[in-house]
Amino acid sequence: MDNEMHARLKAAVDENERKDREFAGKRRAEEEEAAREAARKAGAADAWPDFVDALGRAATTLHNTIAEHGFLFDVREVTPSSNFLKSAEAKLLKDREELDARALFHLEPRGYVRPVFTGVSNPSLQPFEFFSADQEKLERLLLALFEFYVKGRSYKSGK
Repeated sequence: MDNEMHARLKAAVDENERKDREFAGKRRAEEEEAAREAARKAGAADAWPDFVDALGRAATTLHNTIAEHGFLFDVREVTPSSNFLKSAEAKLLKDREELDARALFHLEPRGYVRPVFTGVSNPSLQPFEFFSADQEKLERLLLALFEFYVKGRSYKSGK
């Protein structure tokens, strides 16, 4: 082996060692990110009762205006389907009777909350990061549900 071949071989070995270190660093960063993500998801599931409480407080804030017209929200945790970790619902009531309008909030395994409205023309709702859910955001979602219900109402004959 001549000097040029030896230099090329040494350069290739050095490049391989550099890549090994680089890849090991990337692998460590990915593992650390996965561990942080798992902890965040576990934290979201553990903090779900706080989310349901915040949803109840958001409903209470809206009650101050809509209750005088006979409307209320009934907020509770519900059994999630197999695709979700946790679920809660806010049912719209009129004179204490259930209407078809409700908002479901599902905690996805990836740590996002997927809001779904049922009983109203179904708007396109985007999932949001669990820990970004503040009371004002929840109030806006419940207000949107109420608005969709009111806009979609139609006359039902008593005959």
